[in-house]
Amino acid sequence: MAPWDRHGDIDDEERDISERTVQHSDEDDIFQSAVVPVHRRVPVVVDLAVDEADSDGSASDQSEASDGEATVRAHTETQNEEVSRTAAAGDQVVHPDPEKTHEDGSATAKRGRKRPRKDEPAANATIIERPQPTECTVCFDPCTMLGRHRLVALKCGHVFGKKCIERWVAERRTCPNCNTSVRGRSEIRPLFTAHVAVVDNSGIEEMKTMYEAEKSKRIQLETEVSRMRLQLQLAELERAREQTEVERWRREYTDLQCRMASERFAREGATLQSQLPSLFASTQATNLRPSVSPCQQGFGSVLVKKETPATQSGWNYREVFRAPSQGGRVFSIAASCSFACHGTTASADVFGIRKISCLDARHAASIALHQSPVRDVKINAAEDMALTTAFDGKLVLTQLNSLSAVLKCPFPAGKRHGWSCAFSDVDPFAMYCGFHDGTIAKYDMRKPGTADAIVSIFESTQQQPVHSLQLFVGSDGKEHLSAATFGSVSVFRDVNQASTSQAHVARIGVLSCCSLSSVQTKRSKVLVSTRTQQTCAAKHVVFDMSNAVGRDRMLGPTQSEPGDSAPSTGIVTLFDVSGHRTPPVLSRSAIWEANDGTTYIASGDEATHTTMVWSSTSPEPVHRLGGYGASETVVDVQHAVNTARIPKAMLGVLTTQQLVMFASSSV
Repeated sequence: MAPWDRHGDIDDEERDISERTVQHSDEDDIFQSAVVPVHRRVPVVVDLAVDEADSDGSASDQSEASDGEATVRAHTETQNEEVSRTAAAGDQVVHPDPEKTHEDGSATAKRGRKRPRKDEPAANATIIERPQPTECTVCFDPCTMLGRHRLVALKCGHVFGKKCIERWVAERRTCPNCNTSVRGRSEIRPLFTAHVAVVDNSGIEEMKTMYEAEKSKRIQLETEVSRMRLQLQLAELERAREQTEVERWRREYTDLQCRMASERFAREGATLQSQLPSLFASTQATNLRPSVSPCQQGFGSVLVKKETPATQSGWNYREVFRAPSQGGRVFSIAASCSFACHGTTASADVFGIRKISCLDARHAASIALHQSPVRDVKINAAEDMALTTAFDGKLVLTQLNSLSAVLKCPFPAGKRHGWSCAFSDVDPFAMYCGFHDGTIAKYDMRKPGTADAIVSIFESTQQQPVHSLQLFVGSDGKEHLSAATFGSVSVFRDVNQASTSQAHVARIGVLSCCSLSSVQTKRSKVLVSTRTQQTCAAKHVVFDMSNAVGRDRMLGPTQSEPGDSAPSTGIVTLFDVSGHRTPPVLSRSAIWEANDGTTYIASGDEATHTTMVWSSTSPEPVHRLGGYGASETVVDVQHAVNTARIPKAMLGVLTTQQLVMFASSSV
């Protein structure tokens, strides 16, 4: 091959080397900084070996080869200069390997390695991340370190480009971000930094603020708790002191009450001793008179008939006190004879009961319970509860010690008027209430306000108001219920059974029945009273229901005789009395039994405005208790017996205006 031909091949190879040289990329800053520049010149060695056929060439051929070698050196030096300039610019230069040659034996440069991809940097490359420049919040262009758009800040702390904020301040004199006033360009401060970078601690500061708030709240609550504890201690000390004071005053009150009672009894004893002669003289004059005349005494008015042998017996009831009554229709006396409860009117639409002491009538307290006048009131055996009913749709249980209502039982659906009520002597939790439609409901005070508060419902044969209820224990030891309407008296057997379908075992046909009462010491002895009618007079009939266990059979008291009984009912008629006139309103009668077995009956007489007393030994009245006004009507008479160590009895008469109480030291 001719030297000039080899020279042309060398030029082509050098051109290929220069084309394969790694070019600089302005877009990729990462790999530009990662490539280490080459500052050393590396000569390119070219193999000038020739073919064997030319080894024996002439001297002219050798001279031509020498000229070609010189030409290659010149081109090599030129290439090295270009490599040096490229290295100075920071590019990576790959030098060819002189050991490799073409197949034809000509020298060639080593091909450079391929440039690594952008997403696969070299393992030994050093990556330097440059932060993004701070943007101007006015023009949103990057700020510079020098020049007109260099980084500056205002006194509020916000950063901008200089030329933008100067124009802004010149026009508006406020901060674009926070609207803080800016006086002029003098408040624009240059920042000598390439980039503004801060640590985001907003979450930490927020948590610190929340922590301080919770800490302050906890301290405040602890202070409040300490203050409340101190107040509690002071209140407990005050309560203990007040309790001691109450006990002291209670003892003093008891002592004063005992002292007053002793003084009153002493005065009454002296008065009785001074009045004994006049009383004896008045009694003798009364016995000599042919007709009945009243004898006015300090303890009540007693009318005695001359022909009645019972006048000479021991009628030892004396008047204890008289108390005014406003709108009262019924009352009840406690079995201990220590107090009584009667209906009263508090206002036009507020009604209740009034508890009054039988020892001193000045000690009384009123309790508002209903929205209509009280129709019936009963006191339980423990004397701590009172049961009342009215026309307001509820049965009320009152605690007499605290003088407050503790239970209000609503009536069943469709029932609004309650006429009568009663406690059970066997079941301390049972309560009975009679309604206007002839039904009686049994309540359980342990189930207030629930659907199963009504345990049983009893129905009489007549749909008339049940105005009186009495419970008694029969000879079989079971508790029975007697209920009176205007036309009959129904008896229900064993009312404490769980079954609600109780059929009455007897029905006494009574014309215009107005009252049903029983003897306190013998509940099976029942008094049935009738009203005065145009065709028949008023009458009192006493029955013995202890053996009322037969089937239903009518028993008319108007056709009965003392000692008669209905074989199918077992109800015995003991005796009946009459001779009085009842008022147009409902009035109740009383019955009791003395120590000698004599049964007494007391009821009001509208004709004489007195209270008449009968006994089982005589069909005629044996006593008359009067002293009432002409406009007063006797509406209720009650009797109670205290069978304690010292027997005592109380007889009470309630009129439309007052309550009169009589006491007896022997029963």
